[in-house]
Amino acid sequence: MGIGEKPYTYMMDTLRKIIRKVEEISTDWWWFEQGSMPVIQVRRLVTNGEIKLDWTPKVPVVHGLKIIYNNFDKIGEIPQEKRLGIAIKSAQDLYAVLLAVTYIMEAHDLAERLNKFKEKLSRMRPDAVEVFVEEMRRFISRLRETLLSNIMSWPNVKNEFVKIVESMIKKTERILGEGIPREVEEVKKKELVGA
Repeated sequence: MGIGEKPYTYMMDTLRKIIRKVEEISTDWWWFEQGSMPVIQVRRLVTNGEIKLDWTPKVPVVHGLKIIYNNFDKIGEIPQEKRLGIAIKSAQDLYAVLLAVTYIMEAHDLAERLNKFKEKLSRMRPDAVEVFVEEMRRFISRLRETLLSNIMSWPNVKNEFVKIVESMIKKTERILGEGIPREVEEVKKKELVGA
């Protein structure tokens, strides 16, 4: 192969571990189709005919990692003089995919925060859940659209999404602080009397 066998084996093992880890954590991304949403372009090594790297359409992050893994796996089949350029570009793609994973994880934390609050709300004030869930759906939809259109824009818009989540939670906590509305209490009393 030309490069040291031990470093190459170590790198490939590390890539396999990264793929497994991302597959594992992406199963928690309930709001993002368990990571199956296409968000990132990577370059795929083509070795039949002219040796080159072709951009893929947007792919899910795990798929992108597997393409990069295959690029490094095939690198020994190409002429020595082209290996370094291919390796550098594949490493750049790996960095971009890992950034995308980080951004999805940050977005996931926001979605999870809302989901946990929704669960708390459903226990404390079931009468207020429906309005919160509708607002949460709109937020999740906007979050998904932002990541799907340009995942690399996340650092520029993250604070805006954090503020929206904080605002939603504060507004709903004020509702919780107001207690159960009198009408709901009266309905519950009537249900008890009628039982």
